[in-house]
Amino acid sequence: LPLFTTTPHWRMAGILEILFFVLVALLILHLRQLWSHRHYPPGPFPLPVIGGMWQIGKILSPDTFLKVLLSKSFTRPHRKLFASADLILSFAKEELERHKEQRKDEPQDFIDFYLLQMEKSKDDPNSTYDESNLAECVLDLFIAGTETTAATLQWGLLLMVSYPDVQDKVYKEMEDVLGSSLPICYEDRKKLPYTNAVVHEILRAKYPLLIGIPRRCAKDMEMHGFHIPKRTVVVTDLNSVLVDPTRWETPEEFNPHHFLDTDGNFRSREEYLPFGAGARACVGEQMAKMEIFLFLTTLLRAFRFQLPEGVKELNNKPVLGLTLHPHPHKLCAIPRCSA
Repeated sequence: LPLFTTTPHWRMAGILEILFFVLVALLILHLRQLWSHRHYPPGPFPLPVIGGMWQIGKILSPDTFLKVLLSKSFTRPHRKLFASADLILSFAKEELERHKEQRKDEPQDFIDFYLLQMEKSKDDPNSTYDESNLAECVLDLFIAGTETTAATLQWGLLLMVSYPDVQDKVYKEMEDVLGSSLPICYEDRKKLPYTNAVVHEILRAKYPLLIGIPRRCAKDMEMHGFHIPKRTVVVTDLNSVLVDPTRWETPEEFNPHHFLDTDGNFRSREEYLPFGAGARACVGEQMAKMEIFLFLTTLLRAFRFQLPEGVKELNNKPVLGLTLHPHPHKLCAIPRCSA
């Protein structure tokens, strides 16, 4: 099926297809910038990292996720999974060496900042900043950052269709504050309290992870009377905090007013922990927040989303996989007159 089917009044768009191609296009542009420093022979542009990410996503798709997770033996999917992860780790280690050789006075990216922090903490015996950890962080950014952001954007568009009044209010706020000509940027969130609240509520109401990212205890620990031995794998249930009935007014409902005060100003919530907390919080938190805000507002500014003709209801239950994403849907993306 074509990505868009044009009719006199609207276009039919697949949520997953649009978001996948947007994220892959941005990632390719970033990789092209990284690879521009190398001297490859003439030929097709190399995309080994993209291939590794695609292979991991395929293995951990809803069809195979539980089989791989619950398998008692080391199967072919396991080998493919680890081989693909190793490919991305190898890329990260190559980039690490290149950054060390071409250090600049001012840090230019995540790897530069991490290397700078390694130098600052080299005399600290308790420091966890090392090259191995850096490579693992890059792996997290490539894999976890892409899949979770795509799933959140899918849920966001689905919720905008389910709550058209919210969608209209977001668009009106953007038009009133920014007009139709000014490009939107991440700093604009401070001037768009309702839109900012909607973005936060999407991630709270439709948290894309089944469990938090596993972490391994680096040494023996005592916590609240519990002994946690060294190398114990600790998994957090962040979703339980996001739907805690003692902390949220309507935990099971999509309600942007969770993040608004009585005057309509945006308010932060201590119990809002989709990225974790402390030293082991998600390393891609700021990147994810920017991506979700910019992608969603750009789409809502250009299109009004609604159900296709004849479709009366949506399946809002998640599909189990590497992430919790919605069932496949077709939505109508109607161009805004001012877009």
